[in-house]
Amino acid sequence: MTAWRTVMADDFSGTLGKAAGRPVGTTRRVHWSLSEFLNLVEVRSQCWGVVDLAAESGFRVRPIDDVLIYASLAGVVKISNVADSPITLERGSVILIVSGVAHAVRTSPNAPVRTIKFLEDSGIADAPHEVACSGPRAAQLLCGRLKVRWPGGVEAQFLPPTLKVKSEDSLIDLQALWAKAHGTGSAALLTRAAGFLLTSALRDHPECQSIFREANFRAPISRAIQFMNRHFHQDWTVAELAAKVGMGRSTFANRFLLEVGKPPMEVLTDIRMREALKLLTETRVKICEIGERVGYRSQSAFSRRFEIHFKQTPGKMRSLQSERNALTSAGRLERSGCDEI
Repeated sequence: MTAWRTVMADDFSGTLGKAAGRPVGTTRRVHWSLSEFLNLVEVRSQCWGVVDLAAESGFRVRPIDDVLIYASLAGVVKISNVADSPITLERGSVILIVSGVAHAVRTSPNAPVRTIKFLEDSGIADAPHEVACSGPRAAQLLCGRLKVRWPGGVEAQFLPPTLKVKSEDSLIDLQALWAKAHGTGSAALLTRAAGFLLTSALRDHPECQSIFREANFRAPISRAIQFMNRHFHQDWTVAELAAKVGMGRSTFANRFLLEVGKPPMEVLTDIRMREALKLLTETRVKICEIGERVGYRSQSAFSRRFEIHFKQTPGKMRSLQSERNALTSAGRLERSGCDEI
């Protein structure tokens, strides 16, 4: 079942209604696909590490706001306090602790536990930590602490407390992943893989679609802004944005203005101008192409909007940035005592 709501056609702008070829008073089924929800889930790396555990050992984690991920590279462990009974994690399987509750990971039921510093801290590491054990290794876990931004209206308490990916269902070869995850930048590689596993686990969970469908009724304005940030290049109307969050045009516009302080189209313009400025000052992309990338059909329309927003034409802004870059480079050369070649 897909997420949808029924909206009256007279809530839409005349342009949208004419384009759809519907008479006033008919209904329109608004489709919000599961992929659109899942594409809004953003995963950022906190820290990663591989932990070796001896036959009678374990570790504990205090309550946190982040998502913890454990992937078994070798051996079997049991995770307690995250469900009614301990969860077994076999070699090749992955579990995500979404709830952030305090829990313990052990190789045997009554094994003593310690704390793992990188899981307790909130710092960010470029490469995984390595935690050895005293004595022969019975299990090895790849562990990560992740910051997850959920789509507007979805909060951790509405999600399953744990998500498990069995070895036979995993689309990622954990051994191959760990073999590559060494050295600078490897934390980013692991985080991308974690995002993929989280998306896969959410998609396969039996409650996933109902959770996201219910999100239609929670924080629609936040979700609309997320959607604009992700799809700013599309030719949106207020009616189409309202439809995406299951609201009528007038109700959406009024609520948006009340919560944000600006109309939806003004916020969309701000987002487009932010992205255009980044492309203009950090790349050599042609101005006409920049306009197309951020949602304008013609260079003249883009240039007019840009000049209104920044009080400078795109060409002038690029020239000023080039001058600043040249002055900065010259200053660096002067400070270093070198002559520019």
